[in-house]
Amino acid sequence: MEALRLCPRTPPVPTCRPSDGWMGISAMKHTAAFGIVSFAFAVGLIFGCTTHAPADASPAAPTPVMASSVEVAVPGPPPSAVAEQIPRSPGSDYVWLAGAWVWKDHWEWMKGHWERPPHPGAVWIQNKINHRNGNYIFIRGGWR
Repeated sequence: MEALRLCPRTPPVPTCRPSDGWMGISAMKHTAAFGIVSFAFAVGLIFGCTTHAPADASPAAPTPVMASSVEVAVPGPPPSAVAEQIPRSPGSDYVWLAGAWVWKDHWEWMKGHWERPPHPGAVWIQNKINHRNGNYIFIRGGWR
């Protein structure tokens, strides 16, 4: 009968074979498990985090989605609007958001684009400029 040998672990484990790895799992099983988990994670990152726009859709520009207006004093009115050609809609549930000047410490043109409303009944409110007490006030629009 073979005598029991204690492994140098805390708390002591009654039996230990040299082929046993951490918690009794061999190194080969650890390597295989790590490889499978790593592969699944990589596949999820590559294929799970991509989006595909319809072939005929124009690239979407960033859009402010806001619950309330933001008012900012600006040094003057924006430049004249830029003429844009409206491309074909990517679907019947899309709304055309016309291009507009936005204030980002300077006037920056945001190209028009098609976008789905965030919820049924949502209405897009355009940016606007008010002139109050000799000051120009930029009021950012968004979905309401």
